[in-house]
Amino acid sequence: MKRAGRLHAPTLEALVATVAGNGDGDSAGTAIELRAPQPGMFVPALAVGDLVSPGGVIGELIVLGRVSAVTVPHSAPAGLAIRVATASHAVGYGEAVVAIDPALQRGTGAVASATATTTTVDGLVFRAP
Repeated sequence: MKRAGRLHAPTLEALVATVAGNGDGDSAGTAIELRAPQPGMFVPALAVGDLVSPGGVIGELIVLGRVSAVTVPHSAPAGLAIRVATASHAVGYGEAVVAIDPALQRGTGAVASATATTTTVDGLVFRAP
């Protein structure tokens, strides 16, 4: 993400809200909504399916020509983005810009299946890095 050409660009923490359901009509789980901390133009920096972690940048908020990076608060859980605001558009205070599902973790299914298929071999074994 372009940071306005500065090393220490101003940052804003997104507001966190818990909602029932995961945002796609399934009421089985709960989703975490990250909301705009100020009114302005929001430019998302991630897509649906991207990993969202505490302290990570989810986009930029342009307020009166001043660009600030919007970050995930450290109190929010990590998860996958299940709903992301479309390309740059105006947002109001507290408007949801990203929804994450903390129950989904990238790669948990792949790791479980990879460890289940590991076999033991006697003798020398050469593995590529």
